[in-house]
Amino acid sequence: MKNDVHKWALTDWREYRDKCKTKTNPRVRHVPVGHLFTLIRTNEVYFMMEIKHETPGGTRYVVRKQGATKNSSLHHSCHVILFD
Repeated sequence: MKNDVHKWALTDWREYRDKCKTKTNPRVRHVPVGHLFTLIRTNEVYFMMEIKHETPGGTRYVVRKQGATKNSSLHHSCHVILFD
C-alpha cells in the first residue's frame, strides 16, 4: 500500500506541474521590479524588490514575501502569477 500512495502522489504532482507549465504563466525572470506576484508552488504573495546582475553566478532576483521584514531571493524559473 505504501508504494500505491507514493505512485498516486507522484502522478498528482506531475499533473499539477503540467497544468502550471503553460505559456500563460510567466516565471520570476519575467517579473518587473516593483510588481506583486504569487508563487504558484506555495501560493504566497511576493514583491519584486530588485534584480542584481553583479553576482558571479548570474542574476539574483531579490524579493520580499508579504508580511516579511527581510528580503530573500527566488530561482529564476519559478512559475508565478502576476497581479494586474
